Amino acid sequence: MNIEEYMKTELTNKLLSTPMKLLLIIGLLYEENKEWPGVSEIYSQINRNTHVWYNWQDFFLQQGLIEIKETKSSVGSAKKVVVLTDKGKKIYENLKYCLDRLILIENEK
Repeated sequence: MNIEEYMKTELTNKLLSTPMKLLLIIGLLYEENKEWPGVSEIYSQINRNTHVWYNWQDFFLQQGLIEIKETKSSVGSAKKVVVLTDKGKKIYENLKYCLDRLILIENEK
């Protein structure tokens, strides 16, 4: 499943809290693009709601789930990317595993 399919799934929307959805988005964007997403890419997945992201960004940083790194974009300008730490990756992988199993069960009905 791609990120759009995950985010349209009723289970994702009803079962996951906002911070868990954000971790899922970060991990899925990385899997799809093979590079860590920029903050603007995360915004686009949450309907450009910067308030939602900034409410949770500090929490994720304090808990050691993400790092914000500055890189260069393809045109050479500065770009901030969000990187899951090892702890963040473990949570993402387990979250995705559980969500995949629940979707599979739901589709068998």
